[in-house]
Amino acid sequence: MVVILFLLLLAAVAGVLGAVLKGLIALFLIAVTAAVVLAVGTWWWLRRKVRSMQHEADRRTTQIRVGDYYRTGDEPPAPRDDRY
Repeated sequence: MVVILFLLLLAAVAGVLGAVLKGLIALFLIAVTAAVVLAVGTWWWLRRKVRSMQHEADRRTTQIRVGDYYRTGDEPPAPRDDRY
């Protein structure tokens, strides 16, 4: 911290304090912009990956379950012949 203050004082004495501060502000804004872009990109990628995994899981497990056989877990009922 003391070193930074000394360097700023030295820049002020040399007459280039404005340029140094503008450069520091530019570096700070570039770093903040890069962090925001990285965070948004990571959020988009993660959301897309989770949705893809959910879609894949739904595609694998989707079944139409009808009747008591699926509800109770017992054997399916014997087939019924209604022709007679």
